[in-house]
Amino acid sequence: MSKRKGDLLAFLKRHRLDRHAGVLSETGVDLDSLGLLTEGDLKELGLPVGDRRKLLFAASKLPGPAIGYLQSDFEGLLAERRHLTILFCDMVGSTALSKRLDPEDFADVIRAYTLRTKAAIERFGGHVAKVMGDGVLALFGYPSAHEDDVERAVLAALDCLKANRNAPIRTETGDRIEVQVRIGLHSGLAVVGALDAGTRSNDIVGDAPNIAQLLQSVAAPGEILVSPQIQKLAGERFEYEALEPRILKGIPELITPYRVRREIKTKTRFELRNRRSLAPLIGRSDELERLLDCWARTKAGSGQAILIAGPAGIGKSRLSSAFLDAIRTESKDVLTFQCSPHHTGTPLRPVVTRLTRELEALVATGEPSLLDAASAWLGPKEDPDAKGLALLTALLSIDAAERAVTLDMTPRQQMEETLLLLVSHSIAMAQQRPLLLLFEDMHWADPTTLRLVDLYRKKLTGESVMLIATSRSGAEHGPPPLDLPLEIRLDRLPDPVVMDLVRNVAHPYEIPPETVRTIARRGEGVPLFIEELTKSVVERLISREFESEEATKDDHLVPDSLVDSLSARLDALPSAKHLAQIAAAIGHEVPQDLLQRVSGYAPDRFQAAVSELAQARVIRSFPETKDDPLVFGHALIQDVAYQLLLRKDRRDIHAKIVGALERDYKETCNQLPEVLARHCEECRRIEKAVRYLIDAGVKATHRSANIEALKHLQHARDLTRGKMNMATPEALALELEIESAIGTPLISVEGYTSRETIRAFERAEEISVELGDDQARFRALFGLWGHRWMAGYLDLSQRFAEEMLSLSENDSAPERRILAHRCAGSSCWIMGEFERTRYHFGQVKALTQDMDTRELADRFAVCPRVVAHVLGGYAMWLEGSKEEGASEVAVGLVRAYDMKHPYSMALSHSMAGGLKLLTADFEGLIEHTEALRAISKDRRFPFWLAYAEIFEGAALAEKGKFDEGRDKILKSIEAYNAMGVMIHRTMQLVQLSDIEVRKGNIRSATRWLDEAEAVGNQTGERQWFGLIRQRRARIDTRTQALGPSNQSVH
Repeated sequence: MSKRKGDLLAFLKRHRLDRHAGVLSETGVDLDSLGLLTEGDLKELGLPVGDRRKLLFAASKLPGPAIGYLQSDFEGLLAERRHLTILFCDMVGSTALSKRLDPEDFADVIRAYTLRTKAAIERFGGHVAKVMGDGVLALFGYPSAHEDDVERAVLAALDCLKANRNAPIRTETGDRIEVQVRIGLHSGLAVVGALDAGTRSNDIVGDAPNIAQLLQSVAAPGEILVSPQIQKLAGERFEYEALEPRILKGIPELITPYRVRREIKTKTRFELRNRRSLAPLIGRSDELERLLDCWARTKAGSGQAILIAGPAGIGKSRLSSAFLDAIRTESKDVLTFQCSPHHTGTPLRPVVTRLTRELEALVATGEPSLLDAASAWLGPKEDPDAKGLALLTALLSIDAAERAVTLDMTPRQQMEETLLLLVSHSIAMAQQRPLLLLFEDMHWADPTTLRLVDLYRKKLTGESVMLIATSRSGAEHGPPPLDLPLEIRLDRLPDPVVMDLVRNVAHPYEIPPETVRTIARRGEGVPLFIEELTKSVVERLISREFESEEATKDDHLVPDSLVDSLSARLDALPSAKHLAQIAAAIGHEVPQDLLQRVSGYAPDRFQAAVSELAQARVIRSFPETKDDPLVFGHALIQDVAYQLLLRKDRRDIHAKIVGALERDYKETCNQLPEVLARHCEECRRIEKAVRYLIDAGVKATHRSANIEALKHLQHARDLTRGKMNMATPEALALELEIESAIGTPLISVEGYTSRETIRAFERAEEISVELGDDQARFRALFGLWGHRWMAGYLDLSQRFAEEMLSLSENDSAPERRILAHRCAGSSCWIMGEFERTRYHFGQVKALTQDMDTRELADRFAVCPRVVAHVLGGYAMWLEGSKEEGASEVAVGLVRAYDMKHPYSMALSHSMAGGLKLLTADFEGLIEHTEALRAISKDRRFPFWLAYAEIFEGAALAEKGKFDEGRDKILKSIEAYNAMGVMIHRTMQLVQLSDIEVRKGNIRSATRWLDEAEAVGNQTGERQWFGLIRQRRARIDTRTQALGPSNQSVH
């Protein structure tokens, strides 16, 4: 026997309480901790009322430990950003008491009060950070977080009130001091730990402790006041009273304090957290059907025992709730037992809580006392069960000396008999009507409760009793702590089901589709995470007056309701937490060699830490080889690991990552510059981040990944304008590089005529003139030419082309001459100047004869040689060289496909399809139309998508669907108008005229031709004027053949 246990036994013998030595010793109580116990603790241990009072009085005389004992056990830990729940407890009237008492007596009172308060706080996993006279500041969520830290803090506050209220402190001089306290609680973000490396300070910085102390200061004696954040996060675990909103000193906004009245023990954890906003059950219909089938068998007299298992948040309690809802109208009894993480060592705690509640309800409805209620619970009064009453009252610590028999049995025998009593009572209930037993959160069950469930399992055969137990399981939690005949294992929800769940939780609010996809990606199929992420987005939508873009743009926000549980998993890591944080800074999939270089860990230490991460399921599995990356088990774990770091620590880690990548991973730097850009931005190397983003944008453009290119380049633009502090020439040069690079993807995605495209090229020209950079100005002129060409300002486009020719004429390299002739040729082509068209396109083909033009195509939206072939061929066809022209177009199409360049392919199909339309080869037209539409949808080319609708309209008219065909072409005109596009308008109008001719509406056909000619004269688009003249001639011939009386008047 240890010395302290021997001291405890001697103490108990001295006060004639040694019969309780066994139970106290088994629960780890020694003489040092005896004085920290409360009446509630002793009641849980099964001590009768009289002995509890005697022991508390005797323990109050024990000398307390030195005040130094109260120093925090986490001094010197490096500072972190933490979501904390702060408890501030103050003793009421201490100033007056200090004047009344001898200083030594007052010190004893403060010591006893502080120790009691500390014991209550630590009982629920809190940590006393500071003791300031009679004020106690405690943290929940640091240094170790728990998934229910907010609830723990409120429970600790209730225990603080109880511990200080129920046991007056006696001084050496005989004074009996009644102690009252007042408490304030708040939850929020704070920085906690040693702010200066190498010091042993224990700093707490942020609003959270201040608000907790302010709430305490306005609380009445014996009152607990909590902030709205606490009231929201703790759910309905407690009963509150909202007080009048008020301004607290130094806090600008009104705060509504809530007075905590009591803990609610009549509901399960799931019911308390979801009573107001229960999401619909989605994706679990098969599992629900299995439960309903088991219930049908139960009602037929075949007892069932089912385990619902799965990871935290997967929906175990939600499934059991849905099952209860499905059978709510049926005749039955339901007994629910809720296990608790705070009482895993308290025998039969879920049963004791349930039975105590039932007996109190009997007293409330007429039974004179708890003893009478216990007797009534056992059965009819005319048939008293003395032994059963003795077992039940002993279990519930009810004084039954006057009625119950003495139990002459060992503690083990007594517990076994108690379990048999509980089971037989349940079976007796089932004789009247079916009984459902629901044991929630069995992963927190004490060993005796597990034994009870196993006993139920053995006794259910042939009884109308159904037992459902829920328990966490899986790699993160290990196997369930019990084995039942039927197990329903819940897995993550598939993506389509997740989308439905998000929409249902958000209803009636609309969440943008991209945000829905983000929630689905981050939630990774876990219903709780998905629901909380969705609610967080909806709350931001409401608070920001439905500005959806602002409310949903933060991809890495973790809801407060999830932070504690995720932080707890990281805090549980003995030595690998910091490695997890470094990995979180690197990314979701982390190369092992990079992580080891950045961390500086020796090989043995690194492998041990990785093994620890794998065992805790922070990463998905231990890598089989050194080349396998580490993958975070869940995106939210990664986000929380990163958010715990101070900003300065994040910057240091990202700087190390940049250094390692640039030094040892040059291929990654070349292939994925956007990765380097992110790390450079995070460590505030903004200029370098911008350069990497430009590189990423250019590389994406070369791959025709134009959406991605825009994302990189627009971000580079934002950084340049918002965060850079550079000299003007340097900043201008960098901005010019961005504006020059962004033009090509803008052309592909938004078109030449979009405001964003024009703005980019105009800004590029402005800067290039200021810097005297002719090459950059040439690129800007190219973009401005494209806008004027598309918008129908063809004379202006021709002038820009001529400027480009002038700038390029003295170049030794051919690139700018190729582009200048390509632009000049295109302007001449659309304006019907076919002789000059042949000249310019001839120059393009000559200059690109032996050249790989892929890079030019990537940089300037379309391949110039393909343009020369397909537009030049089209012009030849219009001039009368039909076979030669068609052959040229075909050559251009083949080249575009050889290059695999989508925009060049789309252009080629538009010209090839146009020739099929002119030759009335509608089968060939449909083939090119389908290809054009597919490319345009895949690559998001709105211009070419509208062009495909012209062809579709003509094909429909050919089938006799004149109105549908007309509507398609009108739709393409509307689309072009929305884009600011005017080219090809003459062709659209000629097609409308052709449809009217087919319908016999000669006058309408003529009006469309008149409009086409007017538009051509206005814009300069005279390419189709020859065809317009042909159409007029045909109409005239047809009119003369029909005669005036047969012409339609439409």
